[in-house]
Amino acid sequence: MSSGVVAEVPLTGLSFAGSLAMRQCFGTLSYNHADTWAMHRRVLRPVADRRLGTPDDEALGFHVLPWDSSLFGFPVAHVSADVIHTGRLPRVVESLRAEEVRLGYISVPWSDAGAAAAIALVGGRCVDRKVRFRKAVIAGLPKPAGVESVLGKPCTADLESLALVSGTYSRFRADPRIPPDLFERLYVAWIHRSMSGEIAEDVLVVRVEDRVSGMVTVVGAHGDAIGVIGLIAVHAGHRGRGYGRRLMLAAEARCAAHGVPAIEVATQRRNAAACGLYAACGYEVVRDEAVFHIWLEP
Repeated sequence: MSSGVVAEVPLTGLSFAGSLAMRQCFGTLSYNHADTWAMHRRVLRPVADRRLGTPDDEALGFHVLPWDSSLFGFPVAHVSADVIHTGRLPRVVESLRAEEVRLGYISVPWSDAGAAAAIALVGGRCVDRKVRFRKAVIAGLPKPAGVESVLGKPCTADLESLALVSGTYSRFRADPRIPPDLFERLYVAWIHRSMSGEIAEDVLVVRVEDRVSGMVTVVGAHGDAIGVIGLIAVHAGHRGRGYGRRLMLAAEARCAAHGVPAIEVATQRRNAAACGLYAACGYEVVRDEAVFHIWLEP
């Protein structure tokens, strides 16, 4: 998923090794949205009745994702990139169809033109160029002033709004086969589950005139090698005041206080402002990958 939104940048002008992958990635694709709505309303069989994430799935080269499947209303799976270089991808796609999986995610290095072409041949389309940044955490780093934890408190409309802002460049928004309301439900569910402590160890916010103006969710506890920033966003009217940098420092301080030696954050390459912020805060790129969606018709 994505973190940080500061400025709009056009989708054009991206470079991708391999002309086929370049045409697929953020190409001008059109879909019948009436068919898309019908697809999302139709559940082939209840997700709860299916086997989800079993060892058998791993042996097949994919595993079904329970939360994504529940939210989407049909089986969604993550496909291992290993199946590409072993020549198994076409067979794995047929296995996905046999299991009535409707959507598969697969990620490969951005520079791997051969893998991108192989995915395109089975109907996959690039929906994201995801960049992961990492930084070593300074032990004893103090939490910056003006930042507070709201973990465990009720999730407010301000937090829901910021969660949606954090997903501006998300692949779930970029994929034209995903209706806008489904993207919104995904990110609203993400902040609610973070606030409850289900998928985050902390939610830190800055306030302006008693309203939440920026927030960051953090995963990382004692014994973890790497902490992770999940969602981070600042209200559009309050950008340029250093709140984003303050939230980044607060996330780092939180990891330092729990003995976590490093922290990571992922965003989209086209989100130039977020990439610039992370670089300015001392983060370095450790992964650059293309994320594909493979839609499987029944």
